[in-house]
Amino acid sequence: MALQGIDKELYLEFSEFFYSLGFFGELILALLSTGLLWDRTADLLVYYIGLILNQGLNRILKPLLKSPRPSDPIKFLASEHFMKNSNAYGMPSGHSQSVFYSLTYLYMTIGGKWIWFAAFIGVATLIERWIYHNHTLAQLFGGAVLGAGFAYFMVKLVSS
Repeated sequence: MALQGIDKELYLEFSEFFYSLGFFGELILALLSTGLLWDRTADLLVYYIGLILNQGLNRILKPLLKSPRPSDPIKFLASEHFMKNSNAYGMPSGHSQSVFYSLTYLYMTIGGKWIWFAAFIGVATLIERWIYHNHTLAQLFGGAVLGAGFAYFMVKLVSS
């Protein structure tokens, strides 16, 4: 009986840690990208310019597409605010768009073993945003495709 209690407690600790990786995925991948690109000044500059433009694109698309978020979101942090105004649309998911921008940019510029960690963070972000009812699967997929496509565009733009 005591073993089951430990297993459940371990599961809860692990799931909370996993969901926190997803919730903070944008920040984790921005920091990872900064560290991995630190000695590649041009790539780092293009990464940040693209990251800012990518977020701007997200802020433009949400009110144009007007796709509502799920109606029953769950707070990950007690301090989270859920907006009830017209700027609270969910398509495309900004978290998903940002992490897949970073993931794709890293893959295209440096590749390597860190890509697996970045991919894990990307998947954790998708799962957390879906489990906590912040986005639909379509909104998450839309953000992922848009973020990856924008990173591809940025890399190809600079390399041509």
